[in-house]
Amino acid sequence: MALQKKRLKEFLVTWSSANALSKNIRFNLMKKFRLDFHIQSLLPLMIIAYSDISGSLSKNNKVKIGKWLNRLVEQSQISNFFSRQDNKSYLRHLTALLWGIIIKNKDLIKQAKNGYENAIFDMRPDGTFPTDVARGGTGIHYQNRSTNALITIAGYSTLIGQNWIEFKINGRSIKNAVNWLDKVNSNPSLNKIYARKCVGGSNGTINNPNMNHLKIMYSGESDISWVNLYMFLTDEKPNFLSKKVKNNQGYWSTAYGPQTCLVSK
Repeated sequence: MALQKKRLKEFLVTWSSANALSKNIRFNLMKKFRLDFHIQSLLPLMIIAYSDISGSLSKNNKVKIGKWLNRLVEQSQISNFFSRQDNKSYLRHLTALLWGIIIKNKDLIKQAKNGYENAIFDMRPDGTFPTDVARGGTGIHYQNRSTNALITIAGYSTLIGQNWIEFKINGRSIKNAVNWLDKVNSNPSLNKIYARKCVGGSNGTINNPNMNHLKIMYSGESDISWVNLYMFLTDEKPNFLSKKVKNNQGYWSTAYGPQTCLVSK
């Protein structure tokens, strides 16, 4: 653990000193500014790393790293999306929540909460997210990404004494999304009703969808790492997905961080 924290410290000090990620950071296919997704994906993990090692930083390094991260957070928050129903938009709200907790910014926390509640409002009664689930052979994958982001947001809300996972509107909550994912991962053909051709924004096919999100890497990385967190927050066990994860397996995911750490906090 000490070696890992040392590496995190070296990374954050080195990159902030060089003002890294200051050039060529926008998604060039849009006229309006959008921070590149790969940088968006790094932000939650870097914020968590900063929180973990801040106690070992000198005052100068703490301020330098904080200013550097704040600049990236601000750029993530002005990023433009075609629709508020977008897994990347939810990632932006997760970033706002984490940074808001770190710097005690109520406006960022409020924005994240509003984003979470809007996501539940935009969700269909059966738990599907209209934009993401329609993305051809990757619709299930992107439905999973949206759910992953939102479950993670709900999990981190417990750090401020709340539990947004209980939020309901029009008789539905994030639990509807979980129930849909549990069914569609067991029977991928269910997604055919929503899947549309998505040239350039999908891989796999409608009849043979990409199901790579179910894999658990040797490193512990998994796109279904949210399942353990969901079970902890709700005491509910998705029938199919709960069998795919075990304690200490699939405990973190790129962009959404080490969710299982919330279970053991």
